[in-house]
Amino acid sequence: MPTEYTWTLETTQPTTVSSAGLTEYYAYTRALDPVTGEVQFDDKRATWKAGHPTGEKVLRCLRTPKGSAARDPSYGVDYGRLDNARDGAAEIARTEITQALKRYTDRGEIRDLVIQVEVDGTSVIFTISWRDPRDPTHVVVRGLG
Repeated sequence: MPTEYTWTLETTQPTTVSSAGLTEYYAYTRALDPVTGEVQFDDKRATWKAGHPTGEKVLRCLRTPKGSAARDPSYGVDYGRLDNARDGAAEIARTEITQALKRYTDRGEIRDLVIQVEVDGTSVIFTISWRDPRDPTHVVVRGLG
């Protein structure tokens, strides 16, 4: 049975906060549930919850097993290579995630990408952080599998 990964998205210093106390980014993107990918609803605004533009792109990529996206079979992460019992599992995970996010670093959409992977025998813990060049926000995604 494939490992299920749980993801969380954190940002520091949102671009602006409206008078209603809502986070506003430089571009409007719907916030998706980090685990399921379902659109989140914002009761205060009575519409979709706003998400961080690059944060949502990265989460979508991390949630997608490589080869499963019909529009681009190279999209996503090759989770088949991740095995926490394997020697060098952390380096393999770091390499696979770096390769999956290369499309965003090559285009300059994310900068200062840092991928930390910790393997403790029963789980793999990911911390992926970057800066968005269009926004002072520092974005961090954490994953547990």
